[in-house]
Amino acid sequence: MKQEESQDKKSGGYKSNPETVSSNHGKGSRYEGPVAPVVSSIVLMIGWAVFILLYAIYLSTEMTIFQNLIVTLVSLLIAGLLVGLIWVVYGPKDYWRGANN
Repeated sequence: MKQEESQDKKSGGYKSNPETVSSNHGKGSRYEGPVAPVVSSIVLMIGWAVFILLYAIYLSTEMTIFQNLIVTLVSLLIAGLLVGLIWVVYGPKDYWRGANN
């Protein structure tokens, strides 16, 4: 028992049981990473870039430079918060559940 506990401390406290841990390194294995949050983050950032482009073309002439800067920064902040929210929602499902097993 003591040898097992010292082994746990050396390995960072996690036991790895080959029967319960699946490896993605084998032949024919499929990568099961965080595809949904990556794709949604990319789509959200492309959407933000399109918004800024359309804003610059059609609406920026009616406002001052300071107002345009504020609109850009606030829209970037909102997009960043949405990306963060996406990763907080999807993160535990994909990763933290595996660390608790």
